[in-house]
Amino acid sequence: FSCSNKKAKANELLGSGLEKIKQENIEGAIADFTEAIELQSGLVAAYVSRGEALQKLGRFAAAEVDYTRVIELEPLTADVFYNRGCCRARLGRVEEAIADYTQAIKILPRFGKALSDRGVALVSQGLFEAAIEDFTLVLEDDPGDYRAWYNRGCVYEKLDRNEEAIADLSRAIELHPLLVPAYRQRGYVYKKLGRNDKALADYAQALDFNLDDLDSLRGWAILCNSLGMYDVAIRGYTRYLELSPEEPEAFYARASACFMQRRDEEAKRDFLQYLTMIPENDAYRQRREEVKGYLAHIANNDVGR
Repeated sequence: FSCSNKKAKANELLGSGLEKIKQENIEGAIADFTEAIELQSGLVAAYVSRGEALQKLGRFAAAEVDYTRVIELEPLTADVFYNRGCCRARLGRVEEAIADYTQAIKILPRFGKALSDRGVALVSQGLFEAAIEDFTLVLEDDPGDYRAWYNRGCVYEKLDRNEEAIADLSRAIELHPLLVPAYRQRGYVYKKLGRNDKALADYAQALDFNLDDLDSLRGWAILCNSLGMYDVAIRGYTRYLELSPEEPEAFYARASACFMQRRDEEAKRDFLQYLTMIPENDAYRQRREEVKGYLAHIANNDVGR
């Protein structure tokens, strides 16, 4: 190929790859983008498109390489910094992800997606106040962003700013009435505040939408157990264990509830199962002694519960 022909062929392959993306032929698109890059190494659009395709397939390390090449060629591309940040976050390199989101925001202030994802990354680093600032900026520009209301509400809860958490989570629910995590999180906040009726209602609503939501099942069962609603708690733990049978603490919790209901055979079975699942180390010594005490009560048919 002559230089002009290489350029024309590279652009043709780029167009072909973009068409294959529309057809959901991602691997075929990647092959076209790769061939285009081989013909024209500075074709930025091909790197961007291949990076996006690789990212879509979950091949984050390879996508990061393409985005880095784009940044070398065109260092003022906010979307590419954002995309690379997303890849780095998925690869567990959170500090680098935050740096990329920050650079994207410098290039494009009030970049909503970058602010939102930086906020989430900041939360994972324990930088709660900074995360609140990011979510607040998102909401100033887009008050209909239910995710930002939910995320900020979760951060408020971590800071024990519970009334603000409830307000934000309630707004998220108003905007997205099927948002199960918001009901669950608001239920948890109500539980913290001793508003048990509201907490039960929120957990029940979350489970009405998704009976398989493990966090809601656990929260609901724990609350019911603490309120002496042992039969209900047992049902919750049972469903939880159907979905997550490798969770030792759920066996312990169900065993304790069965013990309080004098369902001794069920309690004994769960306590013994729990003992087989926890490690033999000092961290669990006290719990092992506690379980042995329960089992002794059951063996002696002790009525003093």
